[in-house]
Amino acid sequence: MTPPNTRFQQFLAEVERGQPYRCAWENLLAEVDPMEARRLEWAGREALGAAILLAPPKPQAKTLIGGSGVLGTSAALAALGADVTLLDTDLDGLRLARARSASAPGRIEAILGGGEQHLPFEDGSFDRIVLPDAPGGLPRAHHESPAEAWLRWLHEAARVLTPNGCLIALATNRFAYKRFGGVHGSYLRPSASGVLHQLSGAAGDRTARGYKKSLRAAGFARVVGYSPYVSHLDYSMLVNLNTRMPPHLEVGRRERANLPKWWGFRAGLFEAFTPSFAWVAGRSARPEPSALERAAARALERVFNVREEPVIERVLATRGNAVIAWVRARGHDSSRELLLRWPLCSKEQRLGAAHLAMAESIHRKEPSIPVPKSYGELEIEGCRVYLEEWLPGENSSQQTGEVILRERTLRDLAQHLARLGDQPTLLSGSELEEVVFARGRRVAARLRDAEMASRVERLSRRVGAMLRDHAVPLVTSHGDLRAKHVLVDSKGAVTGLLDWGTAREKNLPLFDLLHFILHDRKQELHDPLDAAAIRALHPRSFRPHEEAALSEYCARTGVDAHVRRACELWYPIEVATTAYDHWDFDRPRWVESNFGSLLQLTDSQPLRS
Repeated sequence: MTPPNTRFQQFLAEVERGQPYRCAWENLLAEVDPMEARRLEWAGREALGAAILLAPPKPQAKTLIGGSGVLGTSAALAALGADVTLLDTDLDGLRLARARSASAPGRIEAILGGGEQHLPFEDGSFDRIVLPDAPGGLPRAHHESPAEAWLRWLHEAARVLTPNGCLIALATNRFAYKRFGGVHGSYLRPSASGVLHQLSGAAGDRTARGYKKSLRAAGFARVVGYSPYVSHLDYSMLVNLNTRMPPHLEVGRRERANLPKWWGFRAGLFEAFTPSFAWVAGRSARPEPSALERAAARALERVFNVREEPVIERVLATRGNAVIAWVRARGHDSSRELLLRWPLCSKEQRLGAAHLAMAESIHRKEPSIPVPKSYGELEIEGCRVYLEEWLPGENSSQQTGEVILRERTLRDLAQHLARLGDQPTLLSGSELEEVVFARGRRVAARLRDAEMASRVERLSRRVGAMLRDHAVPLVTSHGDLRAKHVLVDSKGAVTGLLDWGTAREKNLPLFDLLHFILHDRKQELHDPLDAAAIRALHPRSFRPHEEAALSEYCARTGVDAHVRRACELWYPIEVATTAYDHWDFDRPRWVESNFGSLLQLTDSQPLRS
């Protein structure tokens, strides 16, 4: 349910009067309780609507969504061009869904209701029904239990679907060993009493077996189950519950080190204990390819001129609302593999196009740098998808904290990133304005804390004075290089640098390598980012392998000690610049909460060498 506070009502009224959604949303998040703001932010970015692409209907299919208007599933479907009917008992949730999707190519018709015994629609009215928060979040009559409402919804869904229609239900698991806490990175594990409650069945038969049984009893002849497996890495994996069938769960070295979890997975217990389910159920028993499979077949034919059945090895739903699929042609070797990126919002469309353009530019400039080869864009069923090379290796976050492997990774990163720099030149007034002063003003103007804005302005003047008349190489910067954007082999060697949608072609040096190191420390030590930065920079206290990589980068790019010091000072402004340039809305107090202590410390004392 949406928060019952006056400020939320004011936000909805502002949007309905014509104020831009982004502006009104930012104002709302700035004025509600910080924890509530985080929950609302997550709801606005909810990406599990990606499960719709694992079902047969076209993205633009006529769709009914039952309940949970506050989630982002309806917005994702509208962004794909679907005409959506949203049925909910929460008026504010309906208003929020319409406001969020005002500029989408599809449209949302919001209907207040759902507590009646029957859906207010004729038989065969919809090609697709999505239940984004089943069964507990579904509208129900006052006399109904959640289990009774769930069964009624299933029977009614079967009635109002077309003969070839499809139901997608996102549901919780009664036996889950952990649950998503409603805020990114927050997970809840059952207490002893909670385990007893789970075993008792008091909350209903919300198990894999129970869901399958109820779906078949309601007339769905074909039921396929997936797990939207939420990860700490800013995305969710959509995993086939039959562990022998793709899309598979990506199991890295961290998961393999957790022996009970690993052997439980190998024993086939993933279906029983996964946190949640995505059920794709059809009235027809005849299997049909999903929208993602059809897109994969088109992509393989376009790129490799093969018409074999596609195999979708892995599927990710990113927090930013995009679907990423690893695709190969069945029966072919690794030369017939690619990565397919399907955006579910306009921001991800921009980032996908920018990523491919920058990857092509880097390939032309420095072909030795392991960025994915671009295979271009493709219009598929009225949507634009982006195709690129599938690079080998595992996500380097799996090796966080392993010093020997990190030493090799950082050395490779220092060498690759150094190739993206120009020869050092004296910074002119216009270049200082672009890479320092203009960015400082932009960040300061977005801050709501006047004292913090003053600190940013003073830092801009300080760094500008330090760099004036010094030889500085300007570089192409990734803009957001973290462990999840780097692929490595089993020895830590870098095999791929991913996701260049946030890149900038003219930037001060050192930032990408520094950001990777500090973010890696944050993940390893569970520190806030500013704590990791303060620990490393005040005074400078990098670990030997980190310092070796930074020193090698500086030597290769011609960065002297004075310029390095200025770039380290400038680090929080580079992070904020990337955020403000690419977010679809601001997180109020984000700079203050992530870098307030660092900026205060930098403002009060010089950075020691």
